[in-house]
Amino acid sequence: MNDPQHKDGPPAPGDADSHESSQSWDILAECLEKFLAAWENQSEPALADHLPSAQVLPQVRRMAIYELIKVDLERRCECGVDCRSLEDYAAEFSDFDLLAEAPADFLYEDYHLRRSKGDTVNALAYFQRFPRQAPQLRQLLGLKPPEETETLNQPDKKITLAPGDAIDDFELLIELGEGGFAKVFLARQRSMQRMVALKVSADEGAEPQTLAQFDHPHIVRVYDQRYLAEHRLRLLYMQYVAGGTLSHVIKGLQEIPPDRRVGRHLQEAIAREMERSGQTPSFDSPTLRRQAKSPWAEVVCRLGAQLAAALDYAHGKGVLHRDIKPANVLLSQSGEPKLADFNISFSTEVEGDDAIAHFGGSLAYMSLEQLQACSPRHPVTPQDLDARSDVYSLGVTLWEVLTGERPFPDSASPGDWSQTVDSLIAARQAGPPGLTPVREPGPYDVDGRLKMVLRRCLDPDPANRFASGDELARALSLCLHPIALQLLTPPRHGWRKWVRRFPLAAILLASLAPNIVAAVFNFAYNHEAIMWWLVNSGNPHAQAAFMATQLTINSIAFPIGVAILASYVRKVARHIRRAPPSTADSEIAFVATDEAQFARDRESSLRLGLYAAIIGAVLWGIASFAYPISIRVLAGSLPPAGFFHFVLSLTLCGLIAATYPFFVVSFLSVRVLYPALLRKNLAADSDVRELRLLGRRCGFFLLMAAVVPALGVMASVILQLVSQQANTRVHTVALLVLSVLGAFGFGMTFLLYRRIQGDLNALLRALRPGSRSIDDDYESMP
Repeated sequence: MNDPQHKDGPPAPGDADSHESSQSWDILAECLEKFLAAWENQSEPALADHLPSAQVLPQVRRMAIYELIKVDLERRCECGVDCRSLEDYAAEFSDFDLLAEAPADFLYEDYHLRRSKGDTVNALAYFQRFPRQAPQLRQLLGLKPPEETETLNQPDKKITLAPGDAIDDFELLIELGEGGFAKVFLARQRSMQRMVALKVSADEGAEPQTLAQFDHPHIVRVYDQRYLAEHRLRLLYMQYVAGGTLSHVIKGLQEIPPDRRVGRHLQEAIAREMERSGQTPSFDSPTLRRQAKSPWAEVVCRLGAQLAAALDYAHGKGVLHRDIKPANVLLSQSGEPKLADFNISFSTEVEGDDAIAHFGGSLAYMSLEQLQACSPRHPVTPQDLDARSDVYSLGVTLWEVLTGERPFPDSASPGDWSQTVDSLIAARQAGPPGLTPVREPGPYDVDGRLKMVLRRCLDPDPANRFASGDELARALSLCLHPIALQLLTPPRHGWRKWVRRFPLAAILLASLAPNIVAAVFNFAYNHEAIMWWLVNSGNPHAQAAFMATQLTINSIAFPIGVAILASYVRKVARHIRRAPPSTADSEIAFVATDEAQFARDRESSLRLGLYAAIIGAVLWGIASFAYPISIRVLAGSLPPAGFFHFVLSLTLCGLIAATYPFFVVSFLSVRVLYPALLRKNLAADSDVRELRLLGRRCGFFLLMAAVVPALGVMASVILQLVSQQANTRVHTVALLVLSVLGAFGFGMTFLLYRRIQGDLNALLRALRPGSRSIDDDYESMP
């Protein structure tokens, strides 16, 4: 079987670098695994016995030495063995200056490991011993020279608890994870008889205060916290989310090609994690069965939209997460993501919280500006980060979930902290490889649309990214709603482009055409049915009076109706004409000085069909009385039966003529005018209300479209029966015409009704993810 990824010939330079990088990391991993195994089997193994061979690059060997020293120190601390000094290690490896070339992150680890053991360490002493690394070390420790916080001179509190232990009100059952700040256990809270996730950490940081602000379905809910002063520990107990993390999902899907993944694979990964904690998973519901068949791109879009909404909620509370990665996204049994681990977040709402107090995160998921804030070579500080940095990290996370690998390669070769950060900065400035689409994806290409959204998330310039989590959530939701995406994408050709370019002409034509047809039918019917009767009754002036009345009323009514409707359309059209024909990433962008005015114009655009119907119905209603009164005055007489005949025929024609313009104009409004007035695809709450009202109006006018022609046929039969001098042939033709036009008209209006309802549902779901559809409104009505 041919592999489409296989290439003949020598590798390209970029492939060679990637291969070399992969080999280097593999060598390091192998050395560390063997050294850890040696620690398990013997006491104090020799570092020199586990170094890579002499054939490897010098920088790889040096990096291995530093990593082995880290592991050696950590194991000595855990086993209670005396820790060797860095000078001892330097004497063992005298072929290079180990202390002078030590990476800042290596010294940072050494500092914290010795503190965790209880040794008295002083940050200033480290700065004096390692002056070259002092600037970077200060930044890693969250200090500004020459200041030093009191916290950094206190020993770390190592969490030694394990499953089976009990602490305070909690029985520890399973260790769920361990990070740089704490351990997390599945625990039983005895007083409440419930399962919780218990996070045990040293009593520092603002995470509980941060999480206590949150009440969002996609952020882990915190129940409460307790302080154990005698142990200097903090217990944070929160909602237990049983489905593991996105990191588990990524690892579990490594053997499945991305193009063969479906929603079922997500459920299987969740099931494995639930079984690990002794729970029985169940996915027996219509929604979950449907999600099991969803393409993987749709699964990622749904997860991303929910996480972006959670981020927007946190940002609205003044909190930046700053460490978004797959391991910090928990999954419920139903596959709902929940954002967790705000330990290094920064909140403007928490008194005393500072942006650099717990600044950090995972390098592989950091934005360009967050990496620059980690490097002393750049002027960016942690305080400079905003919501767009979290948007970037979420983009990296979603890309990894989608494809199984991160969008950026690892650094070309292992080096010290500064070199690693600089290489990651350079990679982000160059942009992620392979993300530029060859062509613009279609609205039904969910995978292509998703990658287009992620490309914008990963733009090195924050100004080009989504400005908020809400914008990102809506963009991801649009990927799941191709109809809404088509509506919100500016048309490049076709009738939608013409309507958008000439909205006034389009709306007037849609309104006038049914009225003109109704006027012609009404003229023919009244001329043959009523005038024939009057002329045969011996009234010589009836014909002239009818023609004069017809010309006068039509000459007045049509211009008035056009003028009134045009005044409403112009208010809507004034901004549509200023919108460009197309914009990138399916956005509508135009100059706006008054967002409230644009919201009013959007509401008006959704009411144009109603305005057209009301204007037509009112003018036809006035004409139904004006016709017989004018003919009576001009002809000298008009029997009551003739008066009633005029009123009834014009009223029925007016109702029919009002129904059809409503559907045609509303269809144009929803398909073209309303989307053109959306600013960056954003809608106000009033828009949602108007969209729902329009859906209900459509149901009312559809009923009219079905009932009014039937009433017309019934009225024609009654008039024929009660009128002794009726023109039977005319009434027969009128019945036939009304029947045919009524059936055809109802079929057309029903088709438009379904199209409008579908468009409204798509807009509602895309602009307000999770909102009820129009059909749900009907089901909830009594």
